[in-house]
Amino acid sequence: MAKVRAYVIRSTDATVSTDLTILHGISVNYFGTIKTGGAGAAGNTLTGADGNNIALTDALVENVADEVVVRVGTLNDAQTVVTAAEGLRAINVKGGGNAENLAVYIGNPTATP
Repeated sequence: MAKVRAYVIRSTDATVSTDLTILHGISVNYFGTIKTGGAGAAGNTLTGADGNNIALTDALVENVADEVVVRVGTLNDAQTVVTAAEGLRAINVKGGGNAENLAVYIGNPTATP
């Protein structure tokens, strides 16, 4: 049975890119968000990346109520492997309301440290 890793990045109520250093590579097979801090508004989005490696079809829309879970519908499997040197990034855009959220990455470890 393969081990699974999960990483969570907390984004504040602002337009901000938040980086997370990881110790080992990961092949991401789930990316989603949990809305926190209050209801969002139009223009609030969250994108996951290692700078530019994880290709999401669309940014996750954060115009939802507090505590709602939103997940990505499509991941480009040719671009989901993140090395430790790249790390993970949550790109949070605030258009209004509250923009706080938790970005959740789940995947399998790779041989790439």
